[in-house]
Amino acid sequence: MESLRIAFVSSHHPAEQAMGLAHIVSALSRCMARDGHAVRVYYPTYGATGAGQVATRGTHDKVETVGVPTPRESFWPFGPETHFSRRVARLLESDLDVVVVNNEQGGAGVVRQALRMDRAPGGGHPLAVDVLHGLGLRFLEVGRATRPKTFRTYYAGFWADRFFLRRLEGGGAREVEVCIACSKAVKEDLRSVYHVDLRRIHVIYNGVTPRQPRTREEYERARQRLGIPQGTRVLSFLGRDPYRKGLDIARHTVSRLRKEGIPLLLLNAGNDEPSEEGVRTLGSVSEADRAALMDACDAFFLPTRYEGFPAVVQEAAARAIPVVTSGEANVELGTPGRDFIEVRPNTVDAHSAALLEALKDPSELWNMGERGRRTLGTRTYEAQAEEYLALFRRGLSSTS
Repeated sequence: MESLRIAFVSSHHPAEQAMGLAHIVSALSRCMARDGHAVRVYYPTYGATGAGQVATRGTHDKVETVGVPTPRESFWPFGPETHFSRRVARLLESDLDVVVVNNEQGGAGVVRQALRMDRAPGGGHPLAVDVLHGLGLRFLEVGRATRPKTFRTYYAGFWADRFFLRRLEGGGAREVEVCIACSKAVKEDLRSVYHVDLRRIHVIYNGVTPRQPRTREEYERARQRLGIPQGTRVLSFLGRDPYRKGLDIARHTVSRLRKEGIPLLLLNAGNDEPSEEGVRTLGSVSEADRAALMDACDAFFLPTRYEGFPAVVQEAAARAIPVVTSGEANVELGTPGRDFIEVRPNTVDAHSAALLEALKDPSELWNMGERGRRTLGTRTYEAQAEEYLALFRRGLSSTS
């Protein structure tokens, strides 16, 4: 099978493992490189961008990396992303078969450049592909609640951010030849928010690194490592964006259940929100501590306000850890109530009632984790990459 020359436009270097989007791009690029495809990843290197600065080139796991000098801050809304997009557009080379942009990274500028290029050899232009892991515009709207209630930030600033994001992310999604959505919910958002033609949107679910199911011995060792008192029930929460991920809902739910007499502890990681009674914040954690955080819990708890399809849910399921989440997580693999717990509406009352019932039967909760692993935690990045490649080849046959 003929190898392809593929460029990914990413938010971070492929070695970055903590950021969900960058981790997915890194995993896919490695899978494709191992299969003999020539893969290149463009990513921003933040800092000053004075005259004479050039892109930094290297390799990582057989993947070519191109670091693009990018300002960390800008007067204009989404200025760094716009600057990055323009620089990447100028760096694209004619040897490419496929150019893949992700959300606002790359955006309309890279897409338009790819569509103007002549592909050599092969004829035609590189296939332009946009992968949406959730709409940046929806992330922006959810985060508005955390902005100071001033005219500049809450009203004028939000309007400006929305306007520029519609042009950057929405423009790319409308003009690209192929859109990949990570869930049916994101596909519907692309249609309703950015008015993308449904015929160009393809749903391909993300993969996950397969893991061995957590054993009861590993559960006990992780609890000992973290100093969890005997008899305490544990929920784990992991998220860099605590408001969007619903940490406040998780805190209030734990407080409510503790008042009901349940010895419950929430392990919170990935952010610097303060600890309080019933909540222990671990901040940014190492891979080993992250594994202990997940293995020590009775359930992974993510009452999120918006996701495309959270990778962390698949990661928890890969270890056979039961998941409790909201309908807004858009978990479209598996069956709610059998493979994971989906709570609607996304309120403290509803989560309290669901967890109160679930925690009554530890054996059934454990069995739910094992069922969830089979449906949510075994889809590989290799399978995802193969579906991407099949789509790329179909798209290229129509552009030649």
